[in-house]
Amino acid sequence: MKWAVVGGCLFLAVVLGVIGLGQELELEWETNLHVLPDLVMDYTEFELTYSFSDWQLMTNLKYYTQTPSTTVYFMDLSFQVDGVVGPLDVDGGLVFDPLLGQGYEASYLEVKTSPWLNLDLAFKAQHYADKLCNSQTGPYVLYSFRSSYKFTRTMSLSTQLRFDECNCGSMGTTWKDFSIAVNNIGPFCYGLYDVKLITNCDSGFESITVSGDKLYLFDSDLVTFDFDLKFSVDEKSLTVKPKLKSPYALGCLTVYQAIISDPDNPMSMTGYAFYGLKASVALGECTKVEYATALTPGKVPGSFKNDEFEYFKAQFCAPGCCGKKLKGTFSAFFKPNTAPIGLSRVVATAEIPISPSFSLKIMFESPGTFDIGWKLEFL
Repeated sequence: MKWAVVGGCLFLAVVLGVIGLGQELELEWETNLHVLPDLVMDYTEFELTYSFSDWQLMTNLKYYTQTPSTTVYFMDLSFQVDGVVGPLDVDGGLVFDPLLGQGYEASYLEVKTSPWLNLDLAFKAQHYADKLCNSQTGPYVLYSFRSSYKFTRTMSLSTQLRFDECNCGSMGTTWKDFSIAVNNIGPFCYGLYDVKLITNCDSGFESITVSGDKLYLFDSDLVTFDFDLKFSVDEKSLTVKPKLKSPYALGCLTVYQAIISDPDNPMSMTGYAFYGLKASVALGECTKVEYATALTPGKVPGSFKNDEFEYFKAQFCAPGCCGKKLKGTFSAFFKPNTAPIGLSRVVATAEIPISPSFSLKIMFESPGTFDIGWKLEFL
């Protein structure tokens, strides 16, 4: 409760301060309530964005209810700043999580140069309130220096040098590791290649890796190969992984599939797996019907629950208030040995614009779940 009061006061102070400055202000308030089976708040979230000149200040405040309890928890408070100082882009953030006990969780500051002659430079400092370091948990700071130079539209040379206090037995800040990489070398055999060298303060040389992504030997990307050739202090390894494109779209039909490899021998091909398929037909700008069936529900997107393996979904829209669109969805899910006709669940949602700044959200899910929420925007 203490952190809820503190968070609310901080948020209110920022709002009042910004309003007093009279600059561009955007405030978004989104809430969702569980009405059935019991009346309880799901979450409420405030997001404030204040813009002036080349800068943006953002604040996000979120409360939620941990079911089945009805206690409201202050979940998250974060601040972010993003702006430009001459040729530099500046990005910083501060995160609080009262559930951790101490409140403060982490912060960061990143400074990047604007692209100049295809060269990008960046510095980033990250601080964590509690992180494992030298077998102990406590405050931790990580510094990173990065550079990237583009030779062509896709190919680039990148470097990264990092410092912290958790390496080489040091009791102070020292270098952690250094990496240099040439990215997206190609095309060669219809693919792109990366070469990366890593050194660290413990052993000096750590590894060099040559990798290829989505290589295909014929003029088709249905079957591709990924490979990693790695040389390190302890081992040399080669991994080749064949892939079938998944999801693979054939008009309105999408197939989910994979080539199976032996974990102990990644270069082997032991079989083929068909996970399922999805058919989708667009009937208008934002109206479509969709059907999916899955032999392996975890491999086919679709919000399946329990033993569900099939769904039918309809999505529609219509002109609404104030130039906005009324949006709705209807979904029916199916599983074996369920009456009637295998129907296990029905989900219906609607988003209804009431005014230029206020929208109502409704969700019904059988058997007996009903939510109502809203989104309020001040621009």
